[in-house]
Amino acid sequence: VAQVLEEMIHSNKSFLQNYDKRRGFAFLLDGIVLSGPLLHYAFDLMESMFPTEGEDGSILASIIHVFLTDYLVDTTYIFLSFILLAMVEGEVHDLKKILKQNYWSTVKASWCTSISLVPIEFVCFRYLSVGYRVLGMNMIDIIWQSVVSFFAHRGRNKLHQEPVDGENDKASPTATTLVG
Repeated sequence: VAQVLEEMIHSNKSFLQNYDKRRGFAFLLDGIVLSGPLLHYAFDLMESMFPTEGEDGSILASIIHVFLTDYLVDTTYIFLSFILLAMVEGEVHDLKKILKQNYWSTVKASWCTSISLVPIEFVCFRYLSVGYRVLGMNMIDIIWQSVVSFFAHRGRNKLHQEPVDGENDKASPTATTLVG
Protein backbone atom coordinates (compact mmCIF):
# COMPACT_ATOMS: atom_id res chain seq x y z
CA VAL A 1 0.00 0.00 0.00
CA ALA A 2 2.76 2.44 0.95
CA GLN A 3 4.70 1.80 -2.24
CA VAL A 4 1.56 2.41 -4.32
CA LEU A 5 0.88 5.67 -2.43
CA GLU A 6 4.47 6.80 -2.96
CA GLU A 7 4.23 6.13 -6.70
CA MET A 8 0.88 7.93 -6.96
CA ILE A 9 2.23 11.00 -5.18
CA HIS A 10 5.47 11.26 -7.15
CA SER A 11 4.24 10.27 -10.59
CA ASN A 12 4.12 12.85 -13.35
CA LYS A 13 1.88 10.65 -15.51
CA SER A 14 -1.40 9.02 -14.60
CA PHE A 15 -0.88 6.33 -12.01
CA LEU A 16 -2.06 3.43 -14.17
CA GLN A 17 0.26 4.38 -17.05
CA ASN A 18 3.27 4.80 -14.79
CA TYR A 19 2.80 1.99 -12.22
CA ASP A 20 5.94 -0.12 -11.94
CA LYS A 21 4.61 -3.69 -11.68
CA ARG A 22 8.02 -5.20 -10.92
CA ARG A 23 8.54 -2.76 -8.06
CA GLY A 24 5.01 -3.43 -6.81
CA PHE A 25 5.69 -7.16 -6.83
CA ALA A 26 9.00 -6.56 -5.06
CA PHE A 27 7.26 -4.70 -2.24
CA LEU A 28 4.53 -7.37 -2.00
CA LEU A 29 7.21 -10.03 -1.71
CA ASP A 30 9.07 -7.83 0.78
CA GLY A 31 6.00 -7.70 3.02
CA ILE A 32 5.39 -11.45 2.86
CA VAL A 33 8.97 -12.70 3.09
CA LEU A 34 10.80 -10.00 5.05
CA SER A 35 8.77 -7.35 6.83
CA GLY A 36 5.98 -9.54 8.24
CA PRO A 37 8.18 -12.26 9.73
CA LEU A 38 10.80 -9.76 10.92
CA LEU A 39 8.21 -7.73 12.86
CA HIS A 40 6.55 -10.80 14.39
CA TYR A 41 9.82 -12.33 15.58
CA ALA A 42 11.29 -9.01 16.71
CA PHE A 43 8.18 -8.05 18.69
CA ASP A 44 8.01 -11.50 20.32
CA LEU A 45 11.71 -11.32 21.24
CA MET A 46 11.41 -7.80 22.63
CA GLU A 47 8.33 -8.80 24.64
CA SER A 48 10.20 -11.73 26.17
CA MET A 49 13.16 -9.48 27.07
CA PHE A 50 11.23 -6.34 28.08
CA PRO A 51 7.63 -7.25 28.90
CA THR A 52 5.02 -4.56 28.32
CA GLU A 53 2.06 -6.75 29.24
CA GLY A 54 0.88 -8.14 32.56
CA GLU A 55 2.33 -7.42 35.99
CA ASP A 56 5.86 -7.02 34.65
CA GLY A 57 4.85 -4.50 31.99
CA SER A 58 6.18 -0.99 32.32
CA ILE A 59 6.29 2.32 30.56
CA LEU A 60 10.07 2.01 30.30
CA ALA A 61 9.69 -1.34 28.49
CA SER A 62 7.34 0.30 25.98
CA ILE A 63 9.87 3.08 25.36
CA ILE A 64 12.61 0.48 24.88
CA HIS A 65 10.40 -1.33 22.33
CA VAL A 66 9.85 1.90 20.38
CA PHE A 67 13.54 2.75 20.21
CA LEU A 68 14.68 -0.80 19.43
CA THR A 69 12.10 -0.94 16.64
CA ASP A 70 12.98 2.48 15.24
CA TYR A 71 16.75 2.24 15.41
CA LEU A 72 17.70 -1.44 15.31
CA VAL A 73 14.87 -3.35 13.62
CA ASP A 74 14.17 -0.64 11.02
CA THR A 75 17.86 -0.20 10.16
CA THR A 76 18.25 -3.96 9.71
CA TYR A 77 15.01 -4.12 7.72
CA ILE A 78 16.18 -1.37 5.35
CA PHE A 79 19.45 -3.18 4.67
CA LEU A 80 17.74 -6.52 4.01
CA SER A 81 15.06 -4.78 1.96
CA PHE A 82 17.69 -3.21 -0.32
CA ILE A 83 19.08 -6.69 -0.97
CA LEU A 84 15.68 -8.28 -1.62
CA LEU A 85 14.47 -5.44 -3.84
CA ALA A 86 17.71 -5.46 -5.85
CA MET A 87 17.28 -9.19 -6.44
CA VAL A 88 13.66 -8.88 -7.56
CA GLU A 89 14.27 -5.76 -9.64
CA GLY A 90 17.28 -7.34 -11.36
CA GLU A 91 19.80 -4.87 -9.95
CA VAL A 92 22.03 -7.22 -7.93
CA HIS A 93 25.04 -6.19 -10.01
CA ASP A 94 24.49 -2.59 -8.82
CA LEU A 95 23.75 -3.48 -5.17
CA LYS A 96 27.03 -2.16 -3.74
CA LYS A 97 26.59 1.15 -5.57
CA ILE A 98 22.91 1.36 -4.58
CA LEU A 99 23.75 0.75 -0.93
CA LYS A 100 26.57 3.29 -1.03
CA GLN A 101 24.38 5.96 -2.65
CA ASN A 102 21.10 5.37 -0.85
CA TYR A 103 21.43 3.34 2.36
CA TRP A 104 22.38 6.07 4.85
CA SER A 105 20.06 8.68 3.38
CA THR A 106 17.23 6.13 3.60
CA VAL A 107 18.15 5.23 7.19
CA LYS A 108 18.27 8.93 8.15
CA ALA A 109 14.88 9.51 6.50
CA SER A 110 13.58 6.50 8.42
CA TRP A 111 14.87 7.88 11.71
CA CYS A 112 13.40 11.33 11.05
CA THR A 113 10.03 9.81 10.14
CA SER A 114 10.17 7.53 13.17
CA ILE A 115 10.81 10.47 15.50
CA SER A 116 7.56 12.05 14.36
CA LEU A 117 5.71 8.75 14.90
CA VAL A 118 7.09 7.97 18.40
CA PRO A 119 3.92 8.98 20.31
CA ILE A 120 1.73 6.71 18.16
CA GLU A 121 4.25 3.88 18.37
CA PHE A 122 4.40 4.24 22.14
CA VAL A 123 0.62 3.82 22.34
CA CYS A 124 0.87 0.67 20.20
CA PHE A 125 3.59 -0.87 22.36
CA ARG A 126 2.04 0.18 25.66
CA TYR A 127 -1.62 -0.63 25.09
CA LEU A 128 -1.88 -3.23 22.33
CA SER A 129 -1.30 -6.90 23.02
CA VAL A 130 1.52 -8.53 21.08
CA GLY A 131 -1.04 -10.15 18.80
CA TYR A 132 -2.42 -6.77 17.68
CA ARG A 133 0.87 -4.90 17.84
CA VAL A 134 2.02 -5.94 14.37
CA LEU A 135 -1.31 -4.80 12.92
CA GLY A 136 -1.05 -1.44 14.70
CA MET A 137 2.54 -0.95 13.62
CA ASN A 138 1.64 -1.92 10.05
CA MET A 139 -0.85 0.93 9.97
CA ILE A 140 1.89 3.32 11.12
CA ASP A 141 4.29 1.74 8.63
CA ILE A 142 2.16 2.92 5.70
CA ILE A 143 3.51 6.42 6.39
CA TRP A 144 6.99 5.20 7.28
CA GLN A 145 7.26 2.90 4.24
CA SER A 146 6.15 5.66 1.85
CA VAL A 147 9.05 7.83 3.00
CA VAL A 148 11.54 4.94 2.96
CA SER A 149 10.37 3.82 -0.49
CA PHE A 150 10.88 7.30 -1.89
CA PHE A 151 14.42 7.60 -0.51
CA ALA A 152 15.35 4.01 -1.39
CA HIS A 153 14.39 4.46 -5.04
CA ARG A 154 15.20 8.07 -5.77
CA GLY A 155 18.83 7.30 -6.64
CA ARG A 156 17.97 4.22 -8.71
CA ASN A 157 16.22 6.16 -11.44
CA LYS A 158 18.63 6.38 -14.32
CA LEU A 159 18.49 9.02 -16.97
CA HIS A 160 17.83 7.49 -20.34
CA GLN A 161 17.98 9.63 -23.37
CA GLU A 162 15.74 8.49 -26.17
CA PRO A 163 15.49 10.32 -29.46
CA VAL A 164 12.11 11.83 -30.20
CA ASP A 165 10.66 11.26 -33.68
CA GLY A 166 12.21 13.62 -36.19
CA GLU A 167 15.36 14.28 -34.15
CA ASN A 168 18.82 12.99 -34.80
CA ASP A 169 20.58 10.42 -32.64
CA LYS A 170 21.48 13.06 -30.06
CA ALA A 171 18.54 13.41 -27.71
CA SER A 172 17.56 16.83 -26.57
CA PRO A 173 17.04 17.55 -22.87
CA THR A 174 13.29 17.40 -23.49
CA ALA A 175 13.62 13.84 -24.74
CA THR A 176 15.28 12.70 -21.51
CA THR A 177 13.10 10.32 -19.51
CA LEU A 178 13.38 8.69 -16.14
CA VAL A 179 13.35 4.94 -16.11
CA GLY A 180 13.20 2.91 -12.89
